[in-house]
Amino acid sequence: RAAACSSSSSPPPTPGSLIILSSSLWPEPSSSSAGVRTTALLSHFAQHDDLEKSSTLPPLFRKGGIHYASGANLNNANVRNNLLQNLTLHTLKPNREDDLRSFLHSDIMKDLSVVIFDRFYSEEAYSFAFRKYRPDVLR
Repeated sequence: RAAACSSSSSPPPTPGSLIILSSSLWPEPSSSSAGVRTTALLSHFAQHDDLEKSSTLPPLFRKGGIHYASGANLNNANVRNNLLQNLTLHTLKPNREDDLRSFLHSDIMKDLSVVIFDRFYSEEAYSFAFRKYRPDVLR
């Protein structure tokens, strides 16, 4: 027996933030095909964080709500210059529960709605904190 569906339409969700986590490196498009692909995805999300301009769909993420975090120090000027446009960058050391908890409860992450782990290792290093402190975030 099929479940009855409600005919009332719910309002579109409020746009939130997206964070992409890499545990060990910053993407460098000139060093590998993975760097090219990661940079392309970041660019796509950053350019489409306000879809209401070009679409009848509500925006997925709030303007300025695209974040990228890595456990590596950001000391390469080329990476910084390539990624800074429309992104907020964070250095977030893996497996540091107190730091992760503070970050996930900070004002900048209050409307976080989605997290993407770029590798299995980054999922292992960060996902426990999302499960524990932000179970509302889509992983």
